[in-house]
Amino acid sequence: MTKVLLWNSTLGKVYSTSDGFLDNGLALLKAACENNGIQVLVEDPADIDFLDSFVKTDLPDQKSRFGYTSKELSLLLNNLAPDVFTPIIPDSEKVELKKKWDNLQEILSAVTEEKMERYLDELVEWVVQEKIDIVGIKAWLGKRFVCTERLAEKITKACPETFVVAGGPQANNFHEEVLVGNKIDLAVYLEGEKTLVQLAELIGRGKEAGQEKSVIMEMIVEEARKGEICNLIYRDNGQIRKSGKGLLPMSAKPMPKYDSSPGKVNIAVVEDELGCYYRKGCALCGHDNAMGGYRTQKIDHLMEQIRELICHDVGLFRFSSSATSSAKGAKIARRILEEGINLEFSMFTRAENNAKARYWKLIERYETMIEAGLRAIFLGVEAANQEILNNVMEKGNSVDDMFYTVLALKESAKKKRRHVDVGVSFIYPVPLLPDSTVTQEELLEDNMDFLRRLEERGCKADSVLITPACPLPGTRWLTEKDKFGFEVPDDFLQVWLRYNYELAKDPKTWPDVPIGLNGKSWEEMVDSTSAMGKRLFEAGYAINLTDEHCLSARASGMLGKWGLVDFY
Repeated sequence: MTKVLLWNSTLGKVYSTSDGFLDNGLALLKAACENNGIQVLVEDPADIDFLDSFVKTDLPDQKSRFGYTSKELSLLLNNLAPDVFTPIIPDSEKVELKKKWDNLQEILSAVTEEKMERYLDELVEWVVQEKIDIVGIKAWLGKRFVCTERLAEKITKACPETFVVAGGPQANNFHEEVLVGNKIDLAVYLEGEKTLVQLAELIGRGKEAGQEKSVIMEMIVEEARKGEICNLIYRDNGQIRKSGKGLLPMSAKPMPKYDSSPGKVNIAVVEDELGCYYRKGCALCGHDNAMGGYRTQKIDHLMEQIRELICHDVGLFRFSSSATSSAKGAKIARRILEEGINLEFSMFTRAENNAKARYWKLIERYETMIEAGLRAIFLGVEAANQEILNNVMEKGNSVDDMFYTVLALKESAKKKRRHVDVGVSFIYPVPLLPDSTVTQEELLEDNMDFLRRLEERGCKADSVLITPACPLPGTRWLTEKDKFGFEVPDDFLQVWLRYNYELAKDPKTWPDVPIGLNGKSWEEMVDSTSAMGKRLFEAGYAINLTDEHCLSARASGMLGKWGLVDFY
């Protein structure tokens, strides 16, 4: 029997609130493999108990070698964090604080990297002892991808007949780039429920026949060439190639099998849809590249998943869609109410077209969703200026659509006498086309005015997320970078593949990266982003906190703006 180990890549720290949630991707892969007679082990260190132990445990001679114990480092950073990450502190006062912060972060990084090396060595020992045939890695961004590469390197050295297969967000977004310059054998993009099973069966048959890895790999490549294995990224005569995409109907996916661990947070991500129903796609968005298109879930299948999870004491959910519409959300909500299921959930949505004309219909739908358990929702405004929306974002809706969608959400919550956290995101600064009549300064005022108008109607946004414009993989901002004014190096995708950032932190603390926009450097770009964050914080907004953060904070009893901030 083929033996598979699934590993959730980590760096021994939490990047976002959802890191500790039950992992839907691993659970789907586990179910698909086990349903086909393949033995699966799961190592998911995105676990509160693991992370707590990882952070608190000292390295041998850590104090003498690095100057601080792990506890001392944590206390110092925790004490500095409010001043470093609070935009209201004047920049002149932040300079020295930032120097102290950066110095401590360098020490922490060195300690963390050494701890990770030790953890990866232990993981490789387990792979050897268990005689694992395939190590499947859910590869995440930044340094977590670097750890994926390090693990692949160590496995190749210690057990060269084991196959290392990467998947997850990095494979979905970066495709062939994930095999460049490393020891990862294969990668699976878009989805792996069928592909991983095919690989396991081929590898199992090959090993039973006494074939070596190189021979089995030739068989896999030949099957991929013929189109028999979809969604596969592989090396073929020195070239990195990928086979065509093959996507299962969502209702054909197996029921997830979650690996129980007391350290996981009992919040589940369920797939109501994949991708976004706006088929053209925004210029800034890479959902089609990462998801393979738009797919809907049959409500019966979704409800079956929810009922199963509730039987395992899960009552908090996040819907996975990039943009659940009010129509789809209301349909799901009606089923929840009809079946008398008690739950709370968060989701991402898109501004509804013709929202002003359909205002009362939207309120009716949102009221149903709130009654069913909607407690947090997020949507991308991106820019509160119609010229920018049309020509730069290519959003396909209007500023009024954004405004009245948020208004309807907040009014619905008032009518149902329930608090619902509504978050909105902006991109600032933005690309400005050569014939643009809008300046960055004017756009900033438009954005602030948009939020002020909502507040004047008693519908203040609960969180505002601000990020600088970036030409991400699969976006028109990247494929048409010259048109939009981006300056990127030839190896940009390789740089961004390993770029380490945290959305909840002030972008001024992010590492430098060699890209520019309309003649401005990345450092100048994030300065502008940070300046908008400062304006928002001074105006009383929680910043850079997402819907799953809000859902988790409220479920923990944290109230108001400062409840959201303190929960982070």
